[in-house]
Amino acid sequence: MTSGPMGDDEDLLTEEEAATILQLSVPTLRRLRLEGSGPPHVGIGRQTRYRQAVVQGWLAGEVQGSSAADTR
Repeated sequence: MTSGPMGDDEDLLTEEEAATILQLSVPTLRRLRLEGSGPPHVGIGRQTRYRQAVVQGWLAGEVQGSSAADTR
C-alpha cells in the first residue's frame, strides 16, 4: 500500500495488490479496466490505484465496474 504527499493512502492498492486479492493476473485486471468491466479505479498521474473497499465490494458483486477513472 502507498503513502503520498496528499496524506495517508493506506486504502489504495497497486494493480499488483488488487490483482492478488481478485486472484487475477495484472494483464487481466488491466484488460477489465480498459473494457470498463473491472472494479472502479483511481487515476493518480500515470498510476492506477484501487480502493481496497471497492475491490472487496466488486469481488462480492456489490460494486459495478466503471469505464471512467475516479479522479483525486
